[in-house]
Amino acid sequence: MKEIVLTVNGPGELNGLIFPLVKVLRRQYPSVIYTLYVVPCQFGAGTEAAVARASGLFHQVFSVDDYKKYIFQKTWPAGYQPAAEGIVFYGGGDSWHAYRLAKKYRFALYGYDEGKVAHKRWFKKLFSRDTDGNLMVDAALEKKLAYQNTEISSGQMTVGLYPGSRLKHLRALTPFFSELAALLAEKYPALNFRWGIKPELRRLAERDFPQRFPAPYEKENEKYDLIISITGTNTALNAALGIPLLILLPLNYPELVPFGGLLGLLSDLPWLGRPLKKLLIRLTVRRLPFVSIPNLKAGRKIAPELIGVLTPRQVAAAAEKILLDSAARRKMHEELPRAIGRPGAQKIADYFREILA
Repeated sequence: MKEIVLTVNGPGELNGLIFPLVKVLRRQYPSVIYTLYVVPCQFGAGTEAAVARASGLFHQVFSVDDYKKYIFQKTWPAGYQPAAEGIVFYGGGDSWHAYRLAKKYRFALYGYDEGKVAHKRWFKKLFSRDTDGNLMVDAALEKKLAYQNTEISSGQMTVGLYPGSRLKHLRALTPFFSELAALLAEKYPALNFRWGIKPELRRLAERDFPQRFPAPYEKENEKYDLIISITGTNTALNAALGIPLLILLPLNYPELVPFGGLLGLLSDLPWLGRPLKKLLIRLTVRRLPFVSIPNLKAGRKIAPELIGVLTPRQVAAAAEKILLDSAARRKMHEELPRAIGRPGAQKIADYFREILA
């Protein structure tokens, strides 16, 4: 019996990288044991372990607390004994955690690099989204969403509202998105809206925001004319499907913008943290030509980005401009998938044929 030990750090990596890869691996290597560790990360949402267990893809899922408890011990969690052979696969966050697990398991270390891995020498093989395929494309194809190019008065035009995949984003941005949707609906009553809120966060949205804009949740096979989303993995997933985007980085809420490493720790300090984070955000945004994954991948602006202290009226006006311009939406529909690239899960799975078979 062989085992694949995977690491993940946040909801974007879990849904956009790990899930599509493990689904292909399980089809190809059904007798392998699949183990997931959620590792410490400032980008984590706290729901990763529960979502991973609910997926049914893993034989065991260890939370951040489990990881911290056992990583420096020679013992293992009760009822768990690792296989004699296997690999560790890094799937996001600080690669040191995957390196440390590889040492503990005495397995070779592999991983998937989105351009953020500093210590490449730790890895026996490091797959790249630029040379081996983009796992987010695999994840996007499973969403079964599509683009439609309708007119604003047709009664079919649909706009997606994506306030974020983390609890703190949802709490801060649901009222903001509700107001901008209300502004659009007031001017264009025939518009349809869908909330792109993940299932694990919907109960909280219903409890804390019963007065949110009255739109249903996104369902399978949804067709969109436009999605309004904050920066993050969702922009890549929907870009891969050719769905036009309006991408937001609202600096109204500096506490929602995470920083890694020492800067992240300092920016979370009381009193000092908020002004420091505001300064860091200004300096970082000033240096970046773009803030969203599809535009960064393309090296040019395909989808419009709104950055700064935003108002719902400002965002609604930008969305209206896109909705009235079918040619601009068609151009985004054609160009966004090319920027994101091709799928990669099958190529990665094939690499391990002799190792895991």
